Amino acid sequence: MAFKTGEHPRLLFSAEELDALRASAESGLKARVLDRVKQLCANYMDPAHPQYLDFGEREKDIWLQRYGIFTVLPNLDTLSTGYAFTEDQAIGDFARDAVMAIIDNGLGENEGWRHGLGHDKGMFAHTMAFVYDICYDRFSDEQRVRFQEYARESVAFAREFWAGDLAQIANNRGVRGLLAPALWCMAVEGEIEIENSERSIDQLESAIEQFLFNGIDATGAPFEGPQYVYRSCVPYCAASAEAMRRRGGINLLNNNRFERLLEYQLFELVPGGGTLNNLNDCQPSCGSVACSLTQMGKPGGKLLPWLGTQLDFHPDRTPDWLDDNDDLSETPQGTNFLYFLLWWRDDIPCHSPQELGYPLARHFVGRGVASMRTGWAKDDWLVSHFCGPQVLKCHRQGDSNHLAFYALGERFLVDAGYGNPQVDLAQAGERWYGETDVHNCVMVDGQNQRGPHITPGWTEGEMLDFVQSDEFITTLGDAASTTGPDHRIRRSFRRVVLVRRGPVPFLVVVDLNENDGEPFLAECLWHTEPGNQVELTDGGFTIHGQQNDCLASVLYPSDADIRLADSNTRPQVRVPVRAAVAEMVTVFCPRRKGEEAPEFTCEREDEGQFVITCRSGGSVTAVRMAAAVTEPLRQPIEVEMG
Repeated sequence: MAFKTGEHPRLLFSAEELDALRASAESGLKARVLDRVKQLCANYMDPAHPQYLDFGEREKDIWLQRYGIFTVLPNLDTLSTGYAFTEDQAIGDFARDAVMAIIDNGLGENEGWRHGLGHDKGMFAHTMAFVYDICYDRFSDEQRVRFQEYARESVAFAREFWAGDLAQIANNRGVRGLLAPALWCMAVEGEIEIENSERSIDQLESAIEQFLFNGIDATGAPFEGPQYVYRSCVPYCAASAEAMRRRGGINLLNNNRFERLLEYQLFELVPGGGTLNNLNDCQPSCGSVACSLTQMGKPGGKLLPWLGTQLDFHPDRTPDWLDDNDDLSETPQGTNFLYFLLWWRDDIPCHSPQELGYPLARHFVGRGVASMRTGWAKDDWLVSHFCGPQVLKCHRQGDSNHLAFYALGERFLVDAGYGNPQVDLAQAGERWYGETDVHNCVMVDGQNQRGPHITPGWTEGEMLDFVQSDEFITTLGDAASTTGPDHRIRRSFRRVVLVRRGPVPFLVVVDLNENDGEPFLAECLWHTEPGNQVELTDGGFTIHGQQNDCLASVLYPSDADIRLADSNTRPQVRVPVRAAVAEMVTVFCPRRKGEEAPEFTCEREDEGQFVITCRSGGSVTAVRMAAAVTEPLRQPIEVEMG
């Protein structure tokens, strides 16, 4: 099948559906979103407003620089949404004129809005195609012809990069690059002949399928950081999949990995909401599930009303949607408005994860992420342990066995995220990957992790064990393959135990690094949120959060030389141990201000057992576990409470 000549709108909805869509936005949450869309449209069209989108004079350099696509395109998305849901011709005309200004003046050409990097091509094609489709009746015949010729040129540019984009199909750049020619073709189908049009659309269908299987593991965890999947890839994939479905293609939105992505968001949700744990090369504020609204009504989609109250697509949650921020660069992604107005359903009740029967821990096997929680409330704990494979062409970092810890509304142990100290990988043809020394990992002899080809950031860790019971959750990560031949390390294990029952919950981390007999330096690194304060104490350190604290006890070795430093604008604790077999035991115990601190001790028995004891008041909790050097690795852990 194909779209008919002159049939617009057609990509996400038809003209026949518009009356019902507009009626659905007359009340409830949709009405609040539409009110915000109307206000933003008014701002963009008002020359006296700071958010004015001055396509005529183009006084702002955003029209001429690459970064402009991150502002101009979302704003155009918002304008086309406003026209669709209000029928205000002035809004449609303004969006049309902005599009024609881009075309007629070659805006963004030098930085490659339409023929640069894969993700740039995809973003640009997405917005231009949807504005043309939604505002089609506001274009004159002459303007339509000009747009159609521009689309044909753009397809030719995009197809020049086809092989390179296909090689990066697991990441956001590749799949968005292959999205570009298909969307251009579908937008003008039946109106102009474009060489290889059908092939471009077929390639996108295949690309989305490949991304779902190569960029996301079978349990729903993305191989790039959440920022790249939930904001930079999935929305474009889902919208394109819907367009292809309406054209008569297969319904890729039925792929269960779209649903499973929601569960990854659930388990990696920072307590209190607002964002996800920013694993790997990722910004910390990246919790959008707007395009996942296509999954409402499906089994996994039952999470969406509750996730909506926690994350940034929901107008009751995040100021980005409803605030009066006048900074043009800080407006939300405009597509979020459209997806919400199209797909939000008020008839699906809001149930908590507990009510829906979700456990408090999940191992995302293919990705090597283990999420462990004490509950779903703001003050509950989240421990996220990563030790898994990295995909070469994806955004990644040298962070095997990295640990993040959130509790009592505080961010105690964090990943510095995007913007870590960068590495020049000119020899590998890549760059931008944060090193190990800005993560909560163990460094050996001062060297950052390396992958199998000694490439910074390309690591191959493995999660060897994941067990949960009523009393505890435990994981075991193996990062030995990340050390490379220069490191001489035979074993690099991290055992994590979250003791979540009893009078005092606490977190135990046991690290083992071992070579073939020669002493070496192992340094355990811990990083906290900027703004937190770290105080060295006798046998450990205390992380002072904004309202609450976390006690960290370095129990083994008992004479460790704990040091305080700074790393990438945040406090860093370094715990060095020099040995041929470097074992370290650290216990973290959050507490509210003024609460009595529990007492922790550790014994290493001759049989290769660690016994960690917590005494609080008259209660005692003992954790007995094998040192990681002991075989077999998966020996049972015992937790005794009295």
